[in-house]
Amino acid sequence: MRALATSTLVLALLGCGKSDPPASRAAETGSGSARPAPAVEPPAASPPAADDWTARELVPTEAILDGVAFTIGIPEGLPAQEVGVWADARVGDDLTFQVFTTVVEGRLVTSLDKAKYHSTAHVAETKFLRAEARDDGYAITGVPADDVVEAATFTKAGDGWLKCKATRAGGGRREEARALVEGICDSVLLK
Repeated sequence: MRALATSTLVLALLGCGKSDPPASRAAETGSGSARPAPAVEPPAASPPAADDWTARELVPTEAILDGVAFTIGIPEGLPAQEVGVWADARVGDDLTFQVFTTVVEGRLVTSLDKAKYHSTAHVAETKFLRAEARDDGYAITGVPADDVVEAATFTKAGDGWLKCKATRAGGGRREEARALVEGICDSVLLK
């Protein structure tokens, strides 16, 4: 019995040789024709390198935060971390790319200067590239550090504001990064 099991194992290993073309294996088995290889699904798309999110299409994504329903354009494939937060999961302590949405009390953002103040944690160091008052709120873009671009919008939502903040750090290509983060936050639409 042991000899039979060993022979079967040896034959099975010989039959799995990758150097044999399919036709010769079919002749050995007596089936008369080669069987097609089983379909192999391609591996799932991996997230792009940190600087490749700019190449992805923005996909309208629905969310509800504190009773405020909205859609936002999120780069295709960017994973949600929690409700209202999307991020490149490979970021560590050195932030690469994140999108945050939150509802802010109306009394906190009463002017363009207040919107600028609430758009970044580093107001004094930020070089503001865009600061606009809009019919429905404010749009801010700034560079708080050499290789960081942040965009924020505040969209009037009832008594408060729906705040979108998209941050891109690293990877250079500041103009592409700016277009990406502004495009994301400018895409916010209340439902």
